[in-house]
Amino acid sequence: MQIEMKGIDKSFGTNQVLKDAGFVLGHGEVHALMGENGAGKSTLMKILTGVYTRDRGTVIVDGAEVNYKNPQEAEKAGIVFIHQELNVLFDLTVEENLFMGKEIKKRFGFCDQKAMRQKASEALERLGVRIDPGEVMSNLSVGQQQMIEICKALMVDAKVIIMDEPTAALTQSETVVLFEVIQSLRKAGVSIVYISHRMEEIFELCDRISVLRDGTYVGTRNIPETNMNDIVKLMIGREIGERYPERVCKIGETVLKVSGLTKKGMFQDVEFEVKAGEVLGVSGLMGAGRTEIMQAIFGNLPYDSGKIEINGREVQIKSPIQAMKNAIGFITEDR
Repeated sequence: MQIEMKGIDKSFGTNQVLKDAGFVLGHGEVHALMGENGAGKSTLMKILTGVYTRDRGTVIVDGAEVNYKNPQEAEKAGIVFIHQELNVLFDLTVEENLFMGKEIKKRFGFCDQKAMRQKASEALERLGVRIDPGEVMSNLSVGQQQMIEICKALMVDAKVIIMDEPTAALTQSETVVLFEVIQSLRKAGVSIVYISHRMEEIFELCDRISVLRDGTYVGTRNIPETNMNDIVKLMIGREIGERYPERVCKIGETVLKVSGLTKKGMFQDVEFEVKAGEVLGVSGLMGAGRTEIMQAIFGNLPYDSGKIEINGREVQIKSPIQAMKNAIGFITEDR
């Protein structure tokens, strides 16, 4: 499938978010769509798939002008959008989410549970995801929920798949599997629109890059003919100095100290300290306990033993309210 969008305008009230924007997608290519936050990338794709109505402009699919009224129309035409914001029903199972509105029916209109379970298992296996189709979505991590969203798109006979920040919540191993799936889709003639800020991923995976800046199309580059500095210049409109300039920061006294923090089955004897003006990274594979440790410090997860000190004073944090009273903030992995 080939898609051309040209002269696209879109405003929300007095705020014009797209002005003469455009995009061209070739058959069987992986095409990166890049730009700073607020550049209009997701909005342009939502116009393509009928989530938003354009104010002006033309959308041409395989030589014919189209105007999809809603995402269902776009999906019937073979265009699927995997949104950055998860579109799942948390109280339903993985299987029920995968087949929402697309249930396999037996005679008399009853759902064919066996067939759906089989098809769901095959789709999950294709993505290398070890999740029980009968598991409730709320029990899954954000990364696992994202994989279910990707799986949902793969179960449709899609000709174009739009992926908006698909690896934001994935582990390295999950990302590798996703890339393998994208490569197989490319070989099968499926076109991919890949929206991401991760330069290394884009240069590894994509064929071309198109850049939006302040809602306007500024250029397209073939991957072999460009570099990261060139793309950054297109994105921000000027040359950038060092990508990683030397940082000068003043490190002060210890403000947070954690000793022997333990929650059976999740983490054990965790110890670290953070000084004023310091950024401490906490790393590990999915399931290693990173999030749970921070939830415990923030009072959202009761821990079994250990000590938390703030500015040298031991504190008892049993709830997020107590954490906030101690000047601790928490930004969750689910935006």
